[in-house]
Amino acid sequence: MSPAEQSAAEPDRRRARAILAVVIAAGAILRLMRLGNQSFWLDEAFSVLLVRAPWHAFVYQLRTAEANSSFYYLLLRLWTQLGDGEAQTRLLSAIAGIATIPLAAAVARRLFSARATLAAAIVMALDPFDIWASQETRGYALVILLVTCSTWAFVRATDAAGDGDPDAPASPSMGWWVLYVVASALAVYTHLYASFVLLAQWLSLAVRPRSVPWCALLASGVALAVLLVPMAVFLLSGPHGNIDWIRGSWENLPGVWNSVRQVLGRGGAVAACGYLVVCVALLCVAAAQMRRALTPHSRWTYLLPLLWFVTPIAIPLAVSLTIKPVLDPRYATICAPAVALLAAAVLGQPGAWRMRLVAVLIAAELFGDWAYFARLRKEDWRGATRTMVAESLPGDVAIFYAPYVRRPFDYYASHTPASHSADPANASGRIAELYPSARYSDFTLDSVVPLSLAGAVDSARSAPRAWVVLSHTLRADSTCAAAIDAALRPTLHQLRDLHFAGGVEVRLYARTKGAPDTTPARPASLGGACPQA
Repeated sequence: MSPAEQSAAEPDRRRARAILAVVIAAGAILRLMRLGNQSFWLDEAFSVLLVRAPWHAFVYQLRTAEANSSFYYLLLRLWTQLGDGEAQTRLLSAIAGIATIPLAAAVARRLFSARATLAAAIVMALDPFDIWASQETRGYALVILLVTCSTWAFVRATDAAGDGDPDAPASPSMGWWVLYVVASALAVYTHLYASFVLLAQWLSLAVRPRSVPWCALLASGVALAVLLVPMAVFLLSGPHGNIDWIRGSWENLPGVWNSVRQVLGRGGAVAACGYLVVCVALLCVAAAQMRRALTPHSRWTYLLPLLWFVTPIAIPLAVSLTIKPVLDPRYATICAPAVALLAAAVLGQPGAWRMRLVAVLIAAELFGDWAYFARLRKEDWRGATRTMVAESLPGDVAIFYAPYVRRPFDYYASHTPASHSADPANASGRIAELYPSARYSDFTLDSVVPLSLAGAVDSARSAPRAWVVLSHTLRADSTCAAAIDAALRPTLHQLRDLHFAGGVEVRLYARTKGAPDTTPARPASLGGACPQA
């Protein structure tokens, strides 16, 4: 390009940069909006309690159970030095989500055109699933950022010639390969689903084998494999049950859909379905454009986002249907940048209908954003805990079913001011005995629970009052909840039944008039309705 042409194009470039800055600012506002308004839900409380655990317990959990998200937990442990409230901890994810917007735009510019840059940025900024991930104290937003960074480095390293761009260097800088290896390794240590994106990257090169710097690529693969040895050792060390809960969802798919409708409302569920339909349409259009591409390089630019979208869903889906359920819809958020790239690929081609298709996608995203902010209600453990602390009396006991739902209660109990209690002088220690043990929340002794559920019910029957907290109960768990209720009667009767957002239910039982004050001679029997813990 001549100096005169560059000078003439400068106003357009400044305008594009200004629009991009506005898009990034809008995406930042959406990710920071109402960041701390809602309570932590179960998984978020787990993240905070884990990073607050003593160092030896924290390392033990990473080594034996939580290696899948180890990089995020290490980063969060450092981050919580600034505070462990809802807004402070979610800010880490929000920053990752904001940083993903310009990074996705950079990948789109490299693969397609300057016009595609803004399209990718807009779609990424408005993506409701990425906004959700950016407001979670979990590693989803971070892994999305890291796989996007990995893809950017991958494109720059393997496509250094720029497909004829005279301004591109003739060979890739070693820095791109280093960035690719580091970002890819950290992505896998943030979430294992990142490995599917790395697989998609390598598979995409099958359509342009002659232009790939194979020696450098294989060297980076070896370096990446070495860095991932600890993860491989963890996976091969034995069966890990920390995703066994997915099986319950797969066994009750209608219940999952009803839960989605309950959380998002009918409009939100419709928006989610519409978003998926438009994504499928984008896939079909991009696949058709790939078939019509004239050069291997052009086919590769379409194939890369196609495989990025398909691989992290198709492979886990196949495994879930044939071996063991491993696919959860939240994990599919790793495909959000691929949707932005597909929109950029479609918009980069002539045709008014392509513009309309991307406009429909943006409209679906805006509807999804509205549904997220207006309809989504996380589990209100903040409200449930404050209610229990405020209304508790000396000698109260509490039973949590399932056991792991005690964790958000413990977090908020430790953060609830004494002023929320009817008796501030005795606000702490009012609930004298809890199931499960406190070891479930401080992660000591590998979360051993010394008191069984039946034993806890026995203790509750001799107490003046008992709280039963129910959450994350599937259809099969209703039998156990009914068995707990039957075992508590007639010594105790139900005094209150409180319902909080996100399906948190708190039942308060009080001693029935005339019931003996001693422990019943006959032990509580749950009749095999409840799992042994």
